[in-house]
Amino acid sequence: MVMEVFRVWTFFQPTPDYACVQCPKLGQLEQRSSRREVETACGDSDRDDIFGDMAASVEIHHTGCDPGQRADIAALIEHALADRPGDWKVSIIGSQANDRWEMKVAGPNAFERSYTLEGSAGQHEPQIIGKLVAMMVPGRNS
Repeated sequence: MVMEVFRVWTFFQPTPDYACVQCPKLGQLEQRSSRREVETACGDSDRDDIFGDMAASVEIHHTGCDPGQRADIAALIEHALADRPGDWKVSIIGSQANDRWEMKVAGPNAFERSYTLEGSAGQHEPQIIGKLVAMMVPGRNS
């Protein structure tokens, strides 16, 4: 028996360019290449905002899909969760008995949702799964 496992860990940093403006320790406006450089230079490394490290874990088991489709599903789920703060875990478990996949989403503040993806309804398509995850999770904090 072959066990199909696919796990992706991604740490998001929503935008690649940061600038430190009016930082008293730098004394002038300087471009920094990462949020970590700005926080280190400005002494502001303990802020809790959406630019902190956010992890998304995607697990796909027993679905019978090819590696390309699994990668597409994981990428679209990561994209749906990219602007949401906190750690997110999504698992998709297939069944040998039917064409239903069970998808579970867990996130910060005890967030938990589950959804059954019906293959006959076209819900095994990566784009559909990405849209469903985006609809299931709460909107980002403003």
